[in-house]
Amino acid sequence: IALNAQTGTMPDPAIVRPLAGQMRETNELWKVALAWMQYTEDFQGLEYFKLMEAQMKSKGTSLKQVQDLMTWQMEGMIAFCEHRPPPPMPAGVTPEIMQQMEGNSAMMGQPASLTTWPFDRNCKSMQSEVVRNELDALVSEHEQLIKMGENYGSFDAAGKEIFIDQVEAIESRWEIFMKRFELLGELNPEYAKESQEFLKQMGLQPSDFRQLLRDAHEIMRADARRAG
Repeated sequence: IALNAQTGTMPDPAIVRPLAGQMRETNELWKVALAWMQYTEDFQGLEYFKLMEAQMKSKGTSLKQVQDLMTWQMEGMIAFCEHRPPPPMPAGVTPEIMQQMEGNSAMMGQPASLTTWPFDRNCKSMQSEVVRNELDALVSEHEQLIKMGENYGSFDAAGKEIFIDQVEAIESRWEIFMKRFELLGELNPEYAKESQEFLKQMGLQPSDFRQLLRDAHEIMRADARRAG
């Protein structure tokens, strides 16, 4: 279809119609996923939703406008197949916003997963009992925090802010711990590769992601204060 547009050739409706159907199905599934993340009690699900919200805000748009644009594109394809005029552009969506979305839509898809352990238990640093104990404590405390966060939605406003502070504190500890391994050249190369792919899929650099996470947490804090 993109090639047809570049050459000025009309696309084949027999190709466009099934593609529009696939887009409709994907869009409906994404709506369900967004609704779950937005209203879940679980901190991690809500945090990812707020990450997307923060990223869209930084680009001068919103999740709703992205959804509206996806629906508009799908309906336009169906209208083409049925020889009808295209639907009007969604309210508030400008050509500039469309250009921003085209360059920054990766986060709206399924993110790449991080499955590789960052550290080699046999590396030099791990021969230190102090380092092993520090890692074990980090893992244990993080797991407890994740478990506690499953009920984040039931916390009162003060509880939510305290929990976000605890999340940021352990994230800072992880960052320092992993930086030591990186400086020593002992960070698992496969983990580094997966991390780069994860950020690339979202169109972000490591510093961008850290700022985006802070922005998402600030949105969550503001939400908690308003609700409280």
